[in-house]
Amino acid sequence: MMGNAALANDVNIFDAVIIIDWSDNNHLDESGNVKPGIYRGMPDHVYHSTGGYSSSLFKEMATKSAFHVKRKYFDKKAKPITTATQKIFNFGTLTHELSLEATRFYDHYFKLPENVGFDSFTTDELKAKAKEMELKVSGTRDALKTRINDALPEGAKKIWEYEDEVEMLINTHCACERLEIIKGEMTGRTTLYNAIWNDPNNHEFTLLPIDYDTWVHVHELFDALMGNPYISVGLADGEAELSCFAIEPETGLLVKCRYDFLNRFGQAWDVKTARSAEDRAFTYHANDMGYDLQDAFYRMVGALCGLAINAFIFAVVEKDVPIADAKEYSPNTQMRAKEKLRHYLVKFKKCLDTNEWPAYKAEPSITQMENNRGF
Repeated sequence: MMGNAALANDVNIFDAVIIIDWSDNNHLDESGNVKPGIYRGMPDHVYHSTGGYSSSLFKEMATKSAFHVKRKYFDKKAKPITTATQKIFNFGTLTHELSLEATRFYDHYFKLPENVGFDSFTTDELKAKAKEMELKVSGTRDALKTRINDALPEGAKKIWEYEDEVEMLINTHCACERLEIIKGEMTGRTTLYNAIWNDPNNHEFTLLPIDYDTWVHVHELFDALMGNPYISVGLADGEAELSCFAIEPETGLLVKCRYDFLNRFGQAWDVKTARSAEDRAFTYHANDMGYDLQDAFYRMVGALCGLAINAFIFAVVEKDVPIADAKEYSPNTQMRAKEKLRHYLVKFKKCLDTNEWPAYKAEPSITQMENNRGF
């Protein structure tokens, strides 16, 4: 368990393995097949586009069904990600990157200025401003902005100055071919900032903008994580974002995982932004998401690659409030998860071999339901 993990100064699990520094496709052989091993510095988009089955697939099978796996990973018919959900993913990614690779974070992102102009005003606030200036208060939001702007004295901050400033900064710092493609594809009321963040190929940018409020909040969550003594020690003296590929011997499947952080003492840390870091709430969430299988999977892949992983620990931080805590599964749960993982590895291999992907039931039936609620 985490509290009993020995952190002897002379322990270094990396001494027993060879870590390959990734460079252009050196993880592939001449036939384009993945070469098993441990890779340092592999870009995120390369890892995700490279063959191999990750823990996400087996969590999908365990928490849903084999049919869900087929539809999502083979038919590519997963439910589209909404803009709101994408914002949550982006926020989690930023917190994750700052916590694990701070130098890369500051090399890869820049902070946009705070919006202190009229751009952030609601329609009601614009009407109040127009009334204060003894202007007509009827009309659309754009009409109100124009009316107020035209009445401002010479040299006053214009209503749309902030939006112009943001676009100017993006054009200055993010200039590349991908930016021009995004501009050409923009429709409706989407801002350039949102278009960049929702673009699946934004890894082509050398530098990406982060709005002021997000930047401040991500740093608050980072401070909460680093303020926890277990987490700050755990996320030190090791390797971030190691990509591991191995052949699972029983099934012959190529499996892969990417550790958030692996320290030299053998602790694998996984940073999670969550709705709640409270023990019971996060445990419910973790079990619903199949995080116990992730634990077992990462230990398995690590062992196949020669990494002596002795703990898998979640560094949990609430996404709305800067509260952080460290959590791990009990030894009993770890043992059961190892057995469950073996079951789903074999089941998945059978699905591949037979091309049969059952949903919740192996055979159709009529289920009798119960309602035990009182009056």
